[in-house]
Amino acid sequence: MRHIEQTPSAVGPGSDGKVIAEPVFGQAKEARRFRRFSLRGLRKVRREWTFVRMCSNLLKLVNVPLSLQGEPA
Repeated sequence: MRHIEQTPSAVGPGSDGKVIAEPVFGQAKEARRFRRFSLRGLRKVRREWTFVRMCSNLLKLVNVPLSLQGEPA
């Protein structure tokens, strides 16, 4: 039975491409201390969430070690 489960036909084409989206929300809640939206309305909430994610992405870029950035042009 184990042999059948490990064959390529039993595994299937889409079984190894699963992605979990939770880290985005976990980082916003724990690292950025973002627990709730301070604005009301879907449009304003989308803007606020975009701002939170933009700040997170900028902090990731700032914290990239210089050795990984490559040589200046």
